[in-house]
Amino acid sequence: MAATREAGFSLFDAEERILGLAENLRRRLDDLPADLRGDADQLIEAYRRSVREQRQLVKVSDRLQGQLATVNQELARRKAEAEEALDRLKEAQETLVQA
Repeated sequence: MAATREAGFSLFDAEERILGLAENLRRRLDDLPADLRGDADQLIEAYRRSVREQRQLVKVSDRLQGQLATVNQELARRKAEAEEALDRLKEAQETLVQA
């Protein structure tokens, strides 16, 4: 599940919309004292960093999930090979016992 846009969907659509609303609100606060504007700027920047970190976590998670799927496929392949080898050994043992 990728966080990038696929067929018009982004995992972070809501967050992007909220950031846009926050930036619009911040522009409307231009007439307020500087300390209030600074507080609003800090909140917006903290949220922006949080969204960026979430995107990075999703990327890492996606990559690890892909690696896990690859390892599971390899494990299934090796298990099948081991089962086939065991069946051949059993057949060979039966042939030796009957001989």
